[in-house]
Amino acid sequence: MGRRQGIGVTAGVSLLLLMANSVQARAEQSQDVPRGTETRPIGERFDEIEKTQREILTALRTVERQLSEIRAQLPPAAALRRPSEPATLPTEPVSVVGAPVKGSPTASVVIVEFADFQCPFCGDFVRKTLPSLEKSYLSAGTVRMVFRHLPLPEIHPQALMAAESAECAGRQGKFWEMHDSLFADQQRLDEPSLLSRAKGLGLDLPQFNECVRGVGSAAVRRDASVARTLGITVTPSFLIGKSLADGTVKIEHIVTGAKDFATFKAVLEPLLTPAQ
Repeated sequence: MGRRQGIGVTAGVSLLLLMANSVQARAEQSQDVPRGTETRPIGERFDEIEKTQREILTALRTVERQLSEIRAQLPPAAALRRPSEPATLPTEPVSVVGAPVKGSPTASVVIVEFADFQCPFCGDFVRKTLPSLEKSYLSAGTVRMVFRHLPLPEIHPQALMAAESAECAGRQGKFWEMHDSLFADQQRLDEPSLLSRAKGLGLDLPQFNECVRGVGSAAVRRDASVARTLGITVTPSFLIGKSLADGTVKIEHIVTGAKDFATFKAVLEPLLTPAQ
């Protein structure tokens, strides 16, 4: 997605440079008549110069307008920063109490995902990698996935509302249904669309709205605070490890970005293999 946008902006800039060069050439041409060789009446010459100037002004305004459109396509400065290096492994086990779970709740190997519903890479993971993980591990009961919220509103302005909506859908037993709906159409995360999804899932709307304004919002912010404490700053990030007797998870690997199934398999298989 980012690469396609970059190509579009590059092409747009190249086009504007061509237009600017054309404007400059026309301006120079209008003044490039050798002294003494012009035989037309001076009034006619002034009319032509005035016409050329109007055309140049129109072209310059077009250049200015298109530059503004290109600036609007560029991601915010925060999105252009170099992504943080993967976080170091937590020294203490990570709690997953109260977080939505996909797969067997008793599976010993756990993937803790921190994600943002407006993040295109999180969407890529859900669409391209998660189905294979579900088929090979989650459905088999050997691995469970736990979801934690990490909206990044500085680059994804609708991510916080989407996270609150998913959290509150979960409090009515429909987290994963809302999760799948949000990632299925990441272009429609405005408030009316979120309410439409809630209605479509059969949620109690007064309860949903109250949750979004209160406990749901607080829960999302707690997850984001946990992520910062763990040094997680990019989405998606996956903390992978083994469940302990008290329900916490001892993290042994961290995977960041929308990695393919093979990457996860290489991490999961050793954890599932009994120690010799």
